[in-house]
Amino acid sequence: AADLPALRGAADLAVFMSRAEETFGLAVAEARALGFPVVVSDRGALPERVGEAGAVLPAADPATLAHLLAALLQDPSPLARWSVAPHDDLLTPAAHAARVADVYDRARSSPP
Repeated sequence: AADLPALRGAADLAVFMSRAEETFGLAVAEARALGFPVVVSDRGALPERVGEAGAVLPAADPATLAHLLAALLQDPSPLARWSVAPHDDLLTPAAHAARVADVYDRARSSPP
């Protein structure tokens, strides 16, 4: 754990290719809060955590991930754009309350 800051400092990208239905994506939110661009799988809440700060890929498609990573090695310019993408709005209480209210509104307007 003591070398974690050094490891973070050496990283250019955070990759979270979970096959599970992630309910919140805390690790992704933490990476975004640290300014890391992220690549995530299309499972659960992970795509919601990305916003414009990375890419969402199919969870069961390692070839697509490999292709993206190879492309980023050749041209890392997307990493700079993804690093500066806004992330504050994802975790604010107001944003969370708005998402919860939206769920309730959709549930109320749907016939049983």
